Amino acid sequence: MLRGLQQLKVPRVIVLILSFMYRYIFVLVDEVLRMRQARDSRNFGGGRLRQLKTIGNMIGTLFMRSYERGERIYAAMLARGFDGEIHSLHQLNFKKADAYFGVAFGLVLISAVIMLWYL
Repeated sequence: MLRGLQQLKVPRVIVLILSFMYRYIFVLVDEVLRMRQARDSRNFGGGRLRQLKTIGNMIGTLFMRSYERGERIYAAMLARGFDGEIHSLHQLNFKKADAYFGVAFGLVLISAVIMLWYL
């Protein structure tokens, strides 16, 4: 999908952001789940103000961990010769099967919208 966006002349910065977002969203979700488990194991009770303070601290900690991890990843990418371009081994070509899939997918979407409209 990202290679297709590149061929459609979407700005390189946006394609890179989407690429990194897809790669690291799972890492962030895992980090949040571990932080939540740690919070729950420490008895996340108390009043509303204490709970909000704990959640605020978790958000701040997640931001700092994400920022530091991003710095380490960027340094590792530079060390491996990353030049800001996403390289792939194969050139993408638009085929008849792609057109058929696009038409079929569009028809499914339109029929789903029509069914939801009349329900």
